[in-house]
Amino acid sequence: MNAEVSFVVWYTYAMDGVSQGVDGQRWYTGQGKFVPGALTLPTTLCETIGGILNSTDPGHATRTQVVGTATATFFDCHTAQ
Repeated sequence: MNAEVSFVVWYTYAMDGVSQGVDGQRWYTGQGKFVPGALTLPTTLCETIGGILNSTDPGHATRTQVVGTATATFFDCHTAQ
């Protein structure tokens, strides 16, 4: 079965210089509809902050919110922007 969905993920730190600990960590994910043959791929972007692996402490819960959109444009089979 083929799912016509795209999914991207990346990890980074907050732009305000907070680079140590949970407060500075950022996970971004994007999901959109994949249309075979399309030259653009629109994606809804979400930011997830907080959380610690293997923690059950409610103070370390993650929070996810939609923060924008992105569009990848494909120029050929090897090049996108």
